[in-house]
Amino acid sequence: MGVSPLPKKRICLDGKAMVEFLFNGLEEVEKTIGYIFKNKLLLIQAMTHSSYKNNCLTESYNEQEWIGDRVLGFEMAKFVSLNCQDTVDAKSATFATLTSNEFWAVLTVRHGIHKHIKLCDNNLTAKIDAFAEQQTRNGHQHMHK
Repeated sequence: MGVSPLPKKRICLDGKAMVEFLFNGLEEVEKTIGYIFKNKLLLIQAMTHSSYKNNCLTESYNEQEWIGDRVLGFEMAKFVSLNCQDTVDAKSATFATLTSNEFWAVLTVRHGIHKHIKLCDNNLTAKIDAFAEQQTRNGHQHMHK
């Protein structure tokens, strides 16, 4: 299936038309995560890789990723602290799993969100597609190293 391809030519539209163009298909992401964004630009930015040059309304997700990692880490630490009665080492292992890129990649592919990432990097697209195929074969299980 793959991720969203980059159009051949850069598209120049007015603000509202550009939001509609970039938001196309992202309703599925909202439906999947159970949240409707009031500011659609936040979701557009979250789904835009730095290789995608057709988005002239937002930056890539890099800044959001940095902030999101901190918020996610805090929330996962609270969750583990409140819900796990294990040793500190076991809690640390659980926290590491819940905040790992692999764990979130598995969830992203399991729910089809990867299909809506806007990027233009053939190597990354091939890696995402291969990971998605592997996950389909193994039932979307997290692979413990």
